[in-house]
Amino acid sequence: DDMFHVNHHADFDATNLGAKFTISAWFKIDSTISNEWNFLITKNDAAGGDNTRPYALVYNGNSNYLRFYIGDGSGVNNISSSADSITKDCWHHVAVTFNDTNDDLIMYLDGKVLVENLSFTRQVSTASSGDHSFSIGGLRTNSSGSGSNFFKGNICDVRVYSDDLDGDTEISVLSSKINPDISLGA
Repeated sequence: DDMFHVNHHADFDATNLGAKFTISAWFKIDSTISNEWNFLITKNDAAGGDNTRPYALVYNGNSNYLRFYIGDGSGVNNISSSADSITKDCWHHVAVTFNDTNDDLIMYLDGKVLVENLSFTRQVSTASSGDHSFSIGGLRTNSSGSGSNFFKGNICDVRVYSDDLDGDTEISVLSSKINPDISLGA
């Protein structure tokens, strides 16, 4: 039940990330995970609903897939990998790139396109951000509340860029192992 939490900072707001952004991380799912929704990365909200949470990368433990969504206060748009698409007890690199100009939302797993929507539109051009926190490894429904929906496993090297990194070149560099000794993690 560990979670890293950053109080509100404008750099993590969807509006400040702008029309292009990339979110990436290394993760390893524990083989005993069974919770339905496990939050890897999220920009939190006050109300706790998906539609008021500006963005989130989540893992579904029941069906073994990843989902990334953007909320605007009244609804969400998302992309999801297919069921049983993630190997447990194994390090993976995930990256999500968004380009509002081209309407592209692409999720990469281990340097390869996992799922893409090339006609993706946010609910509104400035997804809700508010004065709320940013979390890694769990969900926090407000700036002073407790956490929930903890990710069971490991997460490291989380990065947030205010640009959509070039999929073929930069994503493959990000997904390359830093340390070739697998016993030490990613």
